[in-house]
Amino acid sequence: MLALKTNPCTKSSFYVFCNVNNDYGKMKFKLLLVCWILFVPKLLAGNYLFTEEVILDSLTNPWEIKQIDDDWIIFTQRNGLVNKFNLKTRELKTILDLRSEVEQIGESGLLGMEIYREKPNILYVYLVYTYDKYLDISNFSEKVVRFEFHDDTLINPKIIIDSIKAMGWHNGSRLLIGSDKKLYITTGDAYDKYLPQNINSINGKLLRLNLDGSFPEDNPFGNAVWSYGHRNAQGLVEVDGRLIISEHGPETDDEINIIQKGGNFGWPNVVGYCDDNYPGEKEFCQKNNVIEPVISLYPSGTLALCGLEYYGECSDTLWSRTFLLATQKDETLYAFKFDENYTKVISFTPILSGKYRRLRCVRKLNDGSILIGTSNRDFFKQPDKLILFTPSFLLNVDSDGTDGIQITQTTEEIHITSSFPANNCRAMFYNLLGQKQFEIEFKGSVCIPNSKLPKPNIYILKIYSEKETQSKVILIL
Repeated sequence: MLALKTNPCTKSSFYVFCNVNNDYGKMKFKLLLVCWILFVPKLLAGNYLFTEEVILDSLTNPWEIKQIDDDWIIFTQRNGLVNKFNLKTRELKTILDLRSEVEQIGESGLLGMEIYREKPNILYVYLVYTYDKYLDISNFSEKVVRFEFHDDTLINPKIIIDSIKAMGWHNGSRLLIGSDKKLYITTGDAYDKYLPQNINSINGKLLRLNLDGSFPEDNPFGNAVWSYGHRNAQGLVEVDGRLIISEHGPETDDEINIIQKGGNFGWPNVVGYCDDNYPGEKEFCQKNNVIEPVISLYPSGTLALCGLEYYGECSDTLWSRTFLLATQKDETLYAFKFDENYTKVISFTPILSGKYRRLRCVRKLNDGSILIGTSNRDFFKQPDKLILFTPSFLLNVDSDGTDGIQITQTTEEIHITSSFPANNCRAMFYNLLGQKQFEIEFKGSVCIPNSKLPKPNIYILKIYSEKETQSKVILIL
């Protein structure tokens, strides 16, 4: 048995358990040890621990979530329903039914939403959805409509902007009211690559409007366009005065961009960085002052970036100033951070992968918990869910771990013992992709047969209870 420990100043102990009796075993051990040295320290740079609970099921592609007070949220479903849900009593209401008007093909339908409280007793709800404006399913449209929230219903619709070209995919549609009291709208290219570089088109853009739909006088081109050259941005937040978007790449190069007024972000002539991975990128960038993404992800594939949320300042140094990013094709929730000047991403960590499949939206709630919405009904014919995640620091759990949980291993099993025998505990094993492989709940102690886990492999073992948290890395051959 081999045991390796990191610097004690990190407050985390990494254990590698192995039993090597032959040359083949030694070869596997060397390979896995190299993986451990290269990847595990990065994965464990932070232990984003949380509890999770499915609070709503049998949904149809929830697309956006907003909190209207400490008890209630409202959310959109792509089939045309707007629902109100009580986080404490779990009461569910329908406050608007647009199913007879919304045109849902592919990933179109009722999409983004933003709320604005003009006065204590006046709440506006902005919705964006696709519909068959011209009675021609091959040429349908998208519009943003403002409603008034009154007595658990949405009334007095007012069109804010109309005639955005729509398709079954590439519709953008994330809404945000910024600190400047302007409405920002991401629009997709609607599968028309000529539109994003045309500043007179409203597709493939980040739009900026006054709250009544008129054009702000300080917009750069005298119309609704704030920035252009976008493909399909579905995440949008404002932090420290900066607008940040997450954007689907094509077969490669999902992007996270920091928006500049009047900026050209390159699509379709530039994919990701100005690096000539696609012919002519460098020349186009130089001639058109293209703004490169702060990070371009996975040049060998796409993650399908979607909802983006900023966790904000909090007492926990790990969660504080973290961005949360939902992905669909990759089926993962990521946590990432920028450097102090927002010039680069300094950490990018998977914190939930595979369990709930495609993830569409993410929202931090007033109490610090997080809501995630899935998007599986169309692709996998599975009902969608809202899942509530509560970071461990909100439960008075020490994310850095303690020495109270003891872990030992034999050639047959892993034995875990809590120093608090009456506590309910949970042990979870993750692979290096952040995918949960095995989970067990226990009280006091438990023996887990090694046969429960595919081998050989390296696993991240996370254990938490009411009073203790521990993270270990184990190698099983």
